[in-house]
Amino acid sequence: MSNKKIISTTSGISFEQQEGQTILDASIEAASPINHSCRSGRCGFCKVKVLSGETLAYRQEELSPQEIKDNYILTCARTAQSNIKIDAGNLSKITLPKSLTFPCGIAALTLLSNNVLKVTLRLPLIVRLDYLPGQYIDITSPNNICRSYSLATAKVNEQTIEIHIRKIEEGVMSNYWFNQAKVNDLLTLQGPKGTFFLRDDIVQQDIYFLATGTGIAPINALLETLEYLPESELPHSITVIWGGRKVEDFYLDLIKKFSNRALKINIIYTLSATPLNQLSTTTLTQYKETPYTQGYVQKVLLRLQPNLAKSRVYACGSTLMINAAQKLLIEKGLDEKHFLADAFVNSAS
Repeated sequence: MSNKKIISTTSGISFEQQEGQTILDASIEAASPINHSCRSGRCGFCKVKVLSGETLAYRQEELSPQEIKDNYILTCARTAQSNIKIDAGNLSKITLPKSLTFPCGIAALTLLSNNVLKVTLRLPLIVRLDYLPGQYIDITSPNNICRSYSLATAKVNEQTIEIHIRKIEEGVMSNYWFNQAKVNDLLTLQGPKGTFFLRDDIVQQDIYFLATGTGIAPINALLETLEYLPESELPHSITVIWGGRKVEDFYLDLIKKFSNRALKINIIYTLSATPLNQLSTTTLTQYKETPYTQGYVQKVLLRLQPNLAKSRVYACGSTLMINAAQKLLIEKGLDEKHFLADAFVNSAS
């Protein structure tokens, strides 16, 4: 007697789950990955609604009482006990690059600002790391601390990859990066992971990228990806809204980087904590040439009066921003299937 369970979805895709598998792992194995990030029951991105059938929890799920009442589950934390049907959003067939574990070395450490460090990692010559721009990796330090970081560029460049790390006071891993790490340190890399990458439904749509802090790193990788696409596959418009508490938080000059390229991108820097009238004279001079504005990223997006029926939103940053943006934009008419996000879960410390 077979112990396989059939998982059907409202998007018309079905796949098998082996005994002992999580629903999420079964979807990945079947090349129909449910959206996910942390895979530990905390970020909530693999949440789906069970329409029929029974499931069993492997671990505690970060769900509200109302979500539990409405039959939502986290697929990374559950296995199907019977054939089930779920609403998992608009699933498509895509084979995720295989996650690998291997040693890597620090090739360079470069301060991008007082509190953001660019780490260039050197990969072994025998390793070919394939990833979808926007995905993340896990890095384990020499003192055996593991954290997750998004890849900041679209491609592996001469066997090196790039991650951006924000300094966190009293953060254990942050202390390693900013006070102990040195070139040629040997680390362990596992990845790629996650489902934060461009979907194939962006053609002739208005694309909005929302970022806070180093959430701009995977957004940068996605923008580089768009540069490689033929004109027939490009969105109708591309807008980046990057939020920070102070001007110094904007550690990349995206406007300069993309200003002389064929890809037309509207880039907006928005301050959430520092009023524009409190900027220094030096900053005000820069402000005349840089589109600084005031407010949270999701509210700045709405001030642009978007046609949410033709919009796709990709957001990366703090969990607070992700949750607030998703709630507000869906309330205003964005289809929840068209909001894709990756929140910082364990990379801060």
